[in-house]
Amino acid sequence: MRKMLINKYKPKEYKEIIGQELSIRSINNWLNSWKQGEALLLYGPTGIGKTLVTNVIANERKMHLLEINPSDPRSLEALNNLNETLKQKSLSGKMIVLIDEVDNF
Repeated sequence: MRKMLINKYKPKEYKEIIGQELSIRSINNWLNSWKQGEALLLYGPTGIGKTLVTNVIANERKMHLLEINPSDPRSLEALNNLNETLKQKSLSGKMIVLIDEVDNF
């Protein structure tokens, strides 16, 4: 089976990501001291690796990643559904919720 090049060469571990060492360390430090109700906002220009770093961190920490993309519905009903999903998933272990382009929510 063929893989798209972007997926074939996509970093899967911290050591494969170049130039984001400070970001990775900062995010991991934040996760280590996380308290209920806190959120972390990653910002910056398109293409610098915000989503990639989040994916790799979730993978390395064996955490479930719930990703909400800009094309997903963004309404009060969608927020309520997300809240219900989070209540159910929280029983199964640690989770990272990634809301891509949160400013459009």
